[in-house]
Amino acid sequence: MERLLEGLVRWGIRGLSHGFIALGRLLYKLEIQGLEHMPTTGPAIFTCRHNSGLDIFFAALILRGKERAVGVTGVVTVNRVRAWLGRYLGMMPLFREQGLSAVSLMRLHKALQQGGIVFIADNEIPWDGRLQPPRSGVAWCALHTGVPVVAAVLNGGYRVAPRWAKRIPLRGKLVLRIGKPFHLGDAPCARVTDEMLERANRRFIEEIQALSDPLLIDEEYPRCKGLPSLLWQCPLCHRDEALSHQMGWREPAQVRCRYCGTVWVVERFRDDDYHLRVVRGDPAVLGQQRPLAAWYDLMKSGLRLVAQEDAAVGLGAGEELYVRSGEAWLEVEPDNPLLHQWDGENAPWDQPARSQAETLMKRCDRGRLFLTSKRFIWVGKRGRLTFSLTRLKSAHLHTILFFGFLYGLRRYRFAFREDSLLKWLTYTALVARRVEQNEGHHIGTTNY
Repeated sequence: MERLLEGLVRWGIRGLSHGFIALGRLLYKLEIQGLEHMPTTGPAIFTCRHNSGLDIFFAALILRGKERAVGVTGVVTVNRVRAWLGRYLGMMPLFREQGLSAVSLMRLHKALQQGGIVFIADNEIPWDGRLQPPRSGVAWCALHTGVPVVAAVLNGGYRVAPRWAKRIPLRGKLVLRIGKPFHLGDAPCARVTDEMLERANRRFIEEIQALSDPLLIDEEYPRCKGLPSLLWQCPLCHRDEALSHQMGWREPAQVRCRYCGTVWVVERFRDDDYHLRVVRGDPAVLGQQRPLAAWYDLMKSGLRLVAQEDAAVGLGAGEELYVRSGEAWLEVEPDNPLLHQWDGENAPWDQPARSQAETLMKRCDRGRLFLTSKRFIWVGKRGRLTFSLTRLKSAHLHTILFFGFLYGLRRYRFAFREDSLLKWLTYTALVARRVEQNEGHHIGTTNY
């Protein structure tokens, strides 16, 4: 029965993949270049420049084939339905705070040794659309097995579906460009060093850049909702949560600051990126037009850690409060004791009893999150929790829905009703620098 169900699911996915490609051609004039470069049988590694949710068109090309593919993605950890589908499709979880786990790497290695096809998307979608440094999943698998790598880039994906978009327009132009298979090593390597991974990643970036449109290599521009999820602070008056994004059906979209009164018009520049032009505000900046990423860089240049006050948080000696959220949900792993018993303020951080294959998270409490100079503090309906920054391993964004971190050996994540996920990641990175300077403890963060 299990095998029959798996066959039906895979048959249905193949049919949906064909339909999805046809829909892309209808709505976005999807053009596929280099289709002849895609191997029909394994072993092979497929990967792509992960700059838009519409990279799923490349996945659809792989899934519509008769050959079973094994993949790695972060979306199978979002909810129960995706986890169920992922299991039948051979998809393994990607933990954003850690990248590919050792278990996932070994499963991919085994699949490639058996002549399988592997699809790896181990980078998250960037907020500003720029090419991110690759993680080492592709390089590790390719160097250990010596199999060819096929890279692809969806040019135009950021214009149609940037990560900050409030809605995806049903028009545009997409070009999926598939490169020729290439090898990251002359032969399979029994031992892979950091230097080998670095060289392989440089080669991978070169291949991706060769497939990208010239204007998109360094200047692709990318939910809270809309542009305020990216520009979570006004780049001119530097006030947090100051901007609002107003969509217009006939008029151009506008971004407004409720503090300094500046109004920008959102424009597409030569149909290749987004620009913001000031149409109201200080005469010194009136008419000023910059690419979205330039406004983002201007915002980041003015970032400072400013102490705040909140009666809900009791601070210790020498401790400062920097960020506080609105309403949020706390999610934990299924075997976290917090689901059954809230015992004290210190959040569990010890080794989970589950295997790393367990991916689904469960809602545990509703409340507010605070970031201080020494810890994260959760104040919820069930109680209060403290996460010491000296036990924090890394912080990350999970898809477009969650801010999360690895605390000791346990994962926690937070779903905000209104707060910008990127704001939380950025402030965490700023505090992490101070922690490393003062305590010598390193906290990793994903790109922001």
